[in-house]
Amino acid sequence: MVQKRLGVEKTVNNRRWKNYSFRKRYGKVRDEILERVEKPCFVPVHATKYLHRDIEKLTEEEKKEIDGVTFSTKMDRGSDLEEMESVVLLKYPFPNLGDSLLKATKKRLGEKKFWTYYRDIAEREFIQQIGRTVRSPDDEVEFWSPDAKCHERLRQSWKGETVTRKPSQKR
Repeated sequence: MVQKRLGVEKTVNNRRWKNYSFRKRYGKVRDEILERVEKPCFVPVHATKYLHRDIEKLTEEEKKEIDGVTFSTKMDRGSDLEEMESVVLLKYPFPNLGDSLLKATKKRLGEKKFWTYYRDIAEREFIQQIGRTVRSPDDEVEFWSPDAKCHERLRQSWKGETVTRKPSQKR
């Protein structure tokens, strides 16, 4: 996994997302990443609000390919994306706390155990999404994200080899 960064990524969270200037800046970073990625590229879509307005209606289609970039809401499980040269995570995939199953689980487990469970779900989803593009130890895939949390978690969670390269550096 080749970790690529612009160097201006910020952690995306609900508090920050409510701020218009943060969303605007996020959009610029996301768009610059999508311009620079090695194609073909896979973008698993955790939530459509992080997409460019032109492709926000993705949930109706589940998958959309634009200029060598495949956006998908359903390819995080059960799909191998062997041909992909890069993967872009729009945001670290924390589950929606408004989900009724999560609410019930929190009630049943209690605070401490629930948050351990919650972080575990997010980490598994994260690994699953980026792992779809890496099928063998010899595969070299670029990893990009406008969310600094994704870069932090890649170093901590990814069990394969990781190298960091500046966007101008080629393989």
